[in-house]
Amino acid sequence: MVPRLLNDDQKGRRMQALLPILKIAATQAEGSGLSVKRAAIINISSVLGSIEKNDKGGIYPYRASKAALNAITKSLSTDLRNSNILVSSICPGWAQTDMGGKNASLTPEQSISNVLHLLNTMNDTHHGQFYQHDGVKLPW
Repeated sequence: MVPRLLNDDQKGRRMQALLPILKIAATQAEGSGLSVKRAAIINISSVLGSIEKNDKGGIYPYRASKAALNAITKSLSTDLRNSNILVSSICPGWAQTDMGGKNASLTPEQSISNVLHLLNTMNDTHHGQFYQHDGVKLPW
């Protein structure tokens, strides 16, 4: 069976369905502050979704979908600010996958390792923000 990729609209509907469960998890977790250990919505975006960093143009559908995902992330972070749910977007970087190609700068293992490290360090300061896999903050 081949996995089916979800478009951003489908992801949004799934996130809405999970929101009540995330809210419960956020109230039951020990400690204070935002983290992935409490409850989090982490959207996988792309630097190509940054409007400010778009200096090359092109790739319109992909750029537009990732910019829309970033707008959803920002809006959700505002809506969930008082729910103890961390909301952020992460760019996993240009990885050597079917999409990234063999000339990409990161192996899949490097990308995943960096993303996992970033997730484990995320806190209140990351809420409503957009980050590169290595922890560098990206502009919307």
